[in-house]
Amino acid sequence: MPSIYLMRHGQASFYSADYDQLSPVGEEQARFNGRWLAQQGKVPKLIFHGSLKRQRQSVTALLEGLQAGGHASLPSVYEDPAWNEFDHLAVLQAHARHAGPLAQLMDSIPETAVAQREAAFSDYFSAAMARWVTHQTAAGEQTLYPETFSAFETRVKQALQKVHQHNQDRMLVVTSGGPISMVAKQLMQLDTRAALELNWRLVNAGLTKLGWRAGRAPQLISLNEHMHFSGKQAHLLTAR
Repeated sequence: MPSIYLMRHGQASFYSADYDQLSPVGEEQARFNGRWLAQQGKVPKLIFHGSLKRQRQSVTALLEGLQAGGHASLPSVYEDPAWNEFDHLAVLQAHARHAGPLAQLMDSIPETAVAQREAAFSDYFSAAMARWVTHQTAAGEQTLYPETFSAFETRVKQALQKVHQHNQDRMLVVTSGGPISMVAKQLMQLDTRAALELNWRLVNAGLTKLGWRAGRAPQLISLNEHMHFSGKQAHLLTAR
């Protein structure tokens, strides 16, 4: 059965000035995925990825891992910005017009109160996403969003169709949590709220597998695989 693996990028630099940059752990996650795929005999014939820096860096580390795993012949790699994450900064900035700046909220919580800070960020981000999805905007405010939620969902759907048309035995897409959750929404007919909740559960460098039979559309085979991040590799299991 032909298959597509959707891989979330490795851990980005969440608390740094440049989020769109793999952390050392993120590089190790993607590199280990490459070794693991090679050792399992699951090397993809084609790799697709978005144009974000963290996605490109994940592909570079993944290819290094494939070579380290003993696979000398590397797959062909194609960049497609349709696999990019939605612009989370624009979503947060639009919400800030109503709820106040996120930085102001975070500054009000001591840095030592890690759990409280994470909960505050989660609540703020969830509210910002709800505003984006439901178009809770004042007159003319829609221009604050460079891409509507509907356009994002359509973009991901079309990106998956393009990959599916290649119809190779094994293909892999390095993308982000948002596109993966939109694919799951489409294939499992989830409502939007469930899909957004799923996005929070996707681990860094986790693997989601799609498969199909001749003449059929892709189906979800597995979601958010990360069992290989266990034992001696347990330190590689991260979500932020």
